[in-house]
Amino acid sequence: AYENLYGALRSVAMDSLYYLVDVSEISSDTDWFNDPYETRGTVSGIIIAKTDSEAQLLVYSPGINAAQTIQVTFYDSSSVEGAIRSYDSVSGFAVLSVSLESMNSEIKEKLRAADLGSSSPSVVLGRPVIAVGRPIGNSGSISYGAVTSAIANLPIQDSGFVQLTTDIYGSRNASGVLIDLDGRVVGIIDSAHGRPDMPNILCAIGITETKQLIEKLSAGSKKAYLGVQCTDVPGDVRSRMNIPDGVYLSGVADDSPAMNAGLQKGDVITNMGEEEVHYSAAISRILLENEAGSEISITLLRPSGDGYTEMELIVTLE
Repeated sequence: AYENLYGALRSVAMDSLYYLVDVSEISSDTDWFNDPYETRGTVSGIIIAKTDSEAQLLVYSPGINAAQTIQVTFYDSSSVEGAIRSYDSVSGFAVLSVSLESMNSEIKEKLRAADLGSSSPSVVLGRPVIAVGRPIGNSGSISYGAVTSAIANLPIQDSGFVQLTTDIYGSRNASGVLIDLDGRVVGIIDSAHGRPDMPNILCAIGITETKQLIEKLSAGSKKAYLGVQCTDVPGDVRSRMNIPDGVYLSGVADDSPAMNAGLQKGDVITNMGEEEVHYSAAISRILLENEAGSEISITLLRPSGDGYTEMELIVTLE
């Protein structure tokens, strides 16, 4: 029974090979003695769309836009050169495109797009997941475990991203995805924001809050930039500390559109345009629906004495 259980888990994991890729970021330079050398960093990504001629890939790799060459390697060890279709410098997500022209028909037929599932706490909390890609730092590694929490906001500007934690022991350089027992992607492994008290426990960015960003990048567009770090304050903490309903700003980036318009740490955003906002994910969605250069009104409550003062500011997004 034990062997059958792990055999079934392995079967789901092995099926992910047809949408997993290794993405190598290659740059060349010369050393102190003017001798050429090459640097290479590799992370795991997933195919999110596929046609007869090309595939689009999602990769979480802050700084990938600085690579001189991007090499994409598939399950059969064949490689093609990739190009950045769109890159979000704030979150570190990028969508790449690769040509399938040079591949044989068997490989092109087997490659497929990943199924994106849900990372809602009601769906994933306490449920088994499989980490695939490079969870222990090596390509093709596999780990099994469960989601242990799914509510914490990640400190990524304008995102509304939620962190998934697991009980899976992995590498500090891990990359790849978490999948459920139906093979659907529920999280993007994130080694940049790991828990300091549990440095080798795998964490991930929940897929639900990233789907709209993926669609935007896939279309070749970019997300409008505001420059705020948001926190969804739990109801009990809100009541105890008398924080009004809205999205609490735990930080405002220097020289950002938000700072230039006058937003401050500690403000509580209640409206963007004509829409009320209650969660940070709403701010992320509104920014995705707008373009750089557009203006948007933001209504906020600012701490003042024993209460809050309502203000309305006009922000020009970048």
